[in-house]
Amino acid sequence: MPRKTIIARIKKVKKSKQTNVRGGIVNKTGKLTQYGYTTDISTKYRYIALNKAINKYGKKSVLFMLKIPATMLKNKSPKKSKIMLSDYNYFLNKK
Repeated sequence: MPRKTIIARIKKVKKSKQTNVRGGIVNKTGKLTQYGYTTDISTKYRYIALNKAINKYGKKSVLFMLKIPATMLKNKSPKKSKIMLSDYNYFLNKK
């Protein structure tokens, strides 16, 4: 197989792996921050921001956007991870 073909196939596989996660929602940064969500603000304002995001993207997508970074930050920043997981659990149980 020519070298160019191998490199093209590797690039294609890398791209497909990146976009397989919910249509690329996770890869696009700032989806929740554009509604004012950060872990530095109070619970009341985080919930307001998440409600705005839920109105735009739907509950399932927003929960997914919270769960993945919370899991990835578990070792690097446990405080932020706990905040995101508590927000996730709140909206998971909210009807």
